[in-house]
Amino acid sequence: MSLDKTPTIYSPNLERILDVCPDSDPEQRRQQLAETHGDDLVVLPYHEVIALQHHSFISEPPEVMSLESWTTSRNDDFIIGHVCDGETESFKLDDMDFWVPLVTIHVRIGDRYFYFFDDVRLPHAQCCDRVQRFLTRQTPDTRGDTFDEADKTTASSDLFRWNDTDHTP
Repeated sequence: MSLDKTPTIYSPNLERILDVCPDSDPEQRRQQLAETHGDDLVVLPYHEVIALQHHSFISEPPEVMSLESWTTSRNDDFIIGHVCDGETESFKLDDMDFWVPLVTIHVRIGDRYFYFFDDVRLPHAQCCDRVQRFLTRQTPDTRGDTFDEADKTTASSDLFRWNDTDHTP
């Protein structure tokens, strides 16, 4: 698979592509855009920008959700890649307005429900493994330490970071 090296003008501050320059001088266009968008603009190959954007939207850790929220999501008409093997279940919802292959991934392990943002191509086993690793980190260790139950329902700032950023050009 070849990588798309089309010169792309990217704003790290906005986490947004501002222009793609297959037939024009990217440095000249970057300077034009810098007048309205600031001096932090960079010219990168398209595939590198996609990787940066992809990484910025992946959320960690998975978030706990209620059975009611799970059921509402599960009944959505646009679920992708549904897998249920009895003890575990996962599906993806393409409910975000991005052109990168990111989705909300919902995972059930036993009677506990979780969601996180990641790549639509993430297989069921890896979805479940990611949640299982999160649960393992939440379990009290052998010294008798405990964790705060309130932490299990606190949304991480990374999870909603994309919503707090002005994405307008």
